[in-house]
Amino acid sequence: MQKLLSILLLLFISVITTACINNFAVQELNNKAKEYLDKGDTQTAICRLKSSLDLDNTIYETYYNLGIAYLNAKDYDEAIKHFDKTLELKPKFPSVYFSKGVTYEEMFYEITDENDDDFDSEEDKKETETNNSNIKLSPNDLLTKSIENYKLYLENEKEPSDYNDVNQKIKELEDKLSQLNEIQ
Repeated sequence: MQKLLSILLLLFISVITTACINNFAVQELNNKAKEYLDKGDTQTAICRLKSSLDLDNTIYETYYNLGIAYLNAKDYDEAIKHFDKTLELKPKFPSVYFSKGVTYEEMFYEITDENDDDFDSEEDKKETETNNSNIKLSPNDLLTKSIENYKLYLENEKEPSDYNDVNQKIKELEDKLSQLNEIQ
């Protein structure tokens, strides 16, 4: 009986030790990825974050950071995919809503010629695929999704310090959406 307890204790300690080592490795990979992102080396950051997921795919921060890295690389499909995975793991994580809002907004500007306020072309009105995305959404849908996500950010962030800025952004996008709707 004493031998059995000793073996069980040894197994328990080894499991805990392995989990701690994995957590430390995941944190190190995430920290290293952030350094690479800060330096502008997005591809290396993505590789580090993927390695982190190989070690532990249950940490929402890793998916979020990977979404940010893909957003920086303008790979909108992957960014949205990883932001959605983040929300599966942590449904009310405010920053992910903000980042999704930014992603949809960037997609909108990409298909409407980078901040061009002239929405008159027929091409702007129809369902469009951005250069860096297979997501097929109309400019209206992109603006709507961006606005929705910015609003979800404000709902989920307790006392956001950037409340006025985000609210202003929402108003600007709602104005653009109105312009688009008037054209159609």
